Amino acid sequence: MAATESVDPEKFYTIQEVAELFRCDHQAIRRWIAAGRLRGFQPGHRILIRGREVQRLLDQSIVGGDAQ
Repeated sequence: MAATESVDPEKFYTIQEVAELFRCDHQAIRRWIAAGRLRGFQPGHRILIRGREVQRLLDQSIVGGDAQ
């Protein structure tokens, strides 16, 4: 998933997809989940993150200027 794509609030994203969006390592996403910064959902063996959670964190990550 490219950073320029919009985040679908109802879609579930994998840890790897979220890591690519934030341009960080997948272990960072796992740490964010463990720390409570990001909420994940584990329906089976993999952890999924709802799009609205990703968007919330993106909105919180905006620095400076207008948040549009």
